[in-house]
Amino acid sequence: MSSIETTPGHSALPAPPILWTQEQTAEALGVSVRYLRDSSCPKVLLPGNGRQGQPLVRYFPEDVRAWAMNWRQHRSGEAA
Repeated sequence: MSSIETTPGHSALPAPPILWTQEQTAEALGVSVRYLRDSSCPKVLLPGNGRQGQPLVRYFPEDVRAWAMNWRQHRSGEAA
């Protein structure tokens, strides 16, 4: 038996994934939004109208964290 309570006739829906905006992601990484846009950080393009009719760009926090670990290791390797 599941520990999630539901009302009769309704199933429990999983919570939607949390996505970061470009501004939130850039702040978390300590970089500019421009640098983020030009980086290889994995992004999600959502249908919708962003600026000038462009798709909405969002980021999965777990993907950003994984990318950041590799990015930092790569950068520290270049400095050596």
